[in-house]
Amino acid sequence: MIEYQINKTIGVMTVRFRGEVTYDDLIHWYEEIAENRDFSSKLDGVTDMRQAKLLLERDDMARIGEYITHHQLIFGRWAILVEDTKATALSMIYGRHTGEVHEAEVFSSDEAASAYLGVEITPLLEGLPPFSPDDDASAFAH
Repeated sequence: MIEYQINKTIGVMTVRFRGEVTYDDLIHWYEEIAENRDFSSKLDGVTDMRQAKLLLERDDMARIGEYITHHQLIFGRWAILVEDTKATALSMIYGRHTGEVHEAEVFSSDEAASAYLGVEITPLLEGLPPFSPDDDASAFAH
């Protein structure tokens, strides 16, 4: 599941990946946000992947990076929160493929990500819907 919220007042998008996340989930989510009238490619953001099981490989992240670059979806600074080695490696691969259009750095704590973005992210993450084990892993929430 991919949940997100856009705070237009401070110009930050908050995203949480939870449960199993596939390449198709990411592409569908990028298509959805591109259609959201509150979305701007200039938003800064935080993606919290600490509750996700990423069903992605190295080549998937390269394709995601190419998709974002080709469609000019994201130009802001993004903090990516991780806690396992696979998510760290995939996030770094993503950063290499999107570095020409936007900055993305990997962090293991809210504090470090907040310092990078210059905004306290913990309240933003707490504003996302609470986890429910019954959530449909393929659904999007916002």
